Amino acid sequence: MKPEEEPDIPEAEEDLSVDTRPPKKEEIIMAINLLRNHKAPSKDRLNAKLFKADAVTTAEIFQPLFSTIWDTRKIPDDWNQGIVIIKIPKMLPLFFVRIIFLPLLFPLALV
Repeated sequence: MKPEEEPDIPEAEEDLSVDTRPPKKEEIIMAINLLRNHKAPSKDRLNAKLFKADAVTTAEIFQPLFSTIWDTRKIPDDWNQGIVIIKIPKMLPLFFVRIIFLPLLFPLALV
């Protein structure tokens, strides 16, 4: 949900030594190397191992994108979407699936 108008934030009384420029290539490489392996990929099916395979090239590709996002202050809408997967154990009786998992998956269907 986006605010209807920009907040009025007063200027700071003293400047802090904070770098407010777009992320540098080295910072992007460091962030790529901090990604956790064995996590489910997002909707685009790209996982951390793919990015880590060549972090330098990945950073070179991402840097213009991140700079544009930084300058425009707008994140692509599809970055806010994801997939939720619920794994149901094989040995669970069907009775428990109906009672426990179906209300979680389809809460409005029970009304």
